[in-house]
Amino acid sequence: MFWSKKKPELTRIQSLGARALRSPAVRVERDADDVATLYVPFRASPLVERLCRWLKVPPSDAKFELDEVGTFVWDLCDGSLAIREMVERVAARYKLSRKEAEASLTIFLRNLVRRGLVLIVVPKEPGEAG
Repeated sequence: MFWSKKKPELTRIQSLGARALRSPAVRVERDADDVATLYVPFRASPLVERLCRWLKVPPSDAKFELDEVGTFVWDLCDGSLAIREMVERVAARYKLSRKEAEASLTIFLRNLVRRGLVLIVVPKEPGEAG
């Protein structure tokens, strides 16, 4: 039987204290309006890699086009701010309530993490082994 270790649930306080870091594998291009487009190397399955080699076609990068708000959040993902501080900045800039900003930012960061564009670093609590 296969048992997978269940990931520990984070509390809201722990989540808001975490920091978002951009993946070093991501290449960023900006247009004239300073809006970002992100490129990340496409991770192909071994079968697709063989097919690309056989067809002599290099696998392309995955492309993610951000809007103004996405670019603003992307620029905040440098590891210097806790997510709670990012929420405050998004709320202030776009005149949102804290609750709206937190919900929107959480969803957006989850999507970035799922696509391998951002890593979330949760600081250890005092006395935590590690």
